[in-house]
Amino acid sequence: MMRKRWIIPAGAALVCLLAAFFVLRPSGDGHSVASVDGFPVAEEEFRLFLDDKKAAAAAHFYAVYGAQVDSGFWNRAYDGQTPLEYARELALTTLTESKMEDILLHERGLVEDIGYAALMGELKAKNEEQERKMAAGETAYGLKVYTPLEFYSYTRSQRYFLLVDSQVELEAPVVEDAALRAVYAQNLDRFSRGMELTYERAEKGRVTTAVIVESEIPKEDAWTLQVYQLLSALEEGASVEIPVEGGTATLTLTQKTVLGHASFEESRTTVLRIYAEERLKALLEQRVREAKVVKSAGFHDISFS
Repeated sequence: MMRKRWIIPAGAALVCLLAAFFVLRPSGDGHSVASVDGFPVAEEEFRLFLDDKKAAAAAHFYAVYGAQVDSGFWNRAYDGQTPLEYARELALTTLTESKMEDILLHERGLVEDIGYAALMGELKAKNEEQERKMAAGETAYGLKVYTPLEFYSYTRSQRYFLLVDSQVELEAPVVEDAALRAVYAQNLDRFSRGMELTYERAEKGRVTTAVIVESEIPKEDAWTLQVYQLLSALEEGASVEIPVEGGTATLTLTQKTVLGHASFEESRTTVLRIYAEERLKALLEQRVREAKVVKSAGFHDISFS
């Protein structure tokens, strides 16, 4: 059987190539006001960052020029720059950092569509899920209803963990032990086993002795953690009073024992993650420095919501 051969005119081929480019490229989100390494920034997305920088811009112009916010403040030039222009640049810098994290996620195959429209679709689904759970009497973790900025921040933090996980996978097969041991030494305090504190509690004429070991305090036991923090700041023999039901109790630290540090071998997994995150941050900083950021013609017309 003879196979059919398809002949496509040159003009049609160019159209096909352009169409493929826009299909493969993460979708645009309507009107874009800038792009970062070719990835579009939707106007609504940029305005989230712009609104978030409003207070910082006002504080900057007050600190530097003593400028007060009034009806003409945002468009009044100070040394050739208006507060609104300053806020736009602040917003674009922070957005570029965020967008670069998304671009890296996309390049590593972890997030297919990093466009703002896709994120808002996820926001809609999340809020609907929260509403359904609450209506059914189920536990709905997080906020009851997310705003776009809250969901953007929430998603960014979740995606950052994905990036670190992927960096750990990249570094694990190639990193040398010497590099990890150097990170362990630099972060030794993070591997402390804490302290064991022995103290006496005097209350209503009765004295009892107790011991607190930092690593054994349950996360939900806020009272014991508070007692530990108070006692750990004392020298042996010193006392502190705490309020208790029906009056006060006097706690006297009798012995403070430092329990040392977890060994490198015990801590290797955590050390690798610290190392990988440091490498990731350096990579992101480099990518942000080298990023091609293009502003659209309407960028300078954008104002606050």
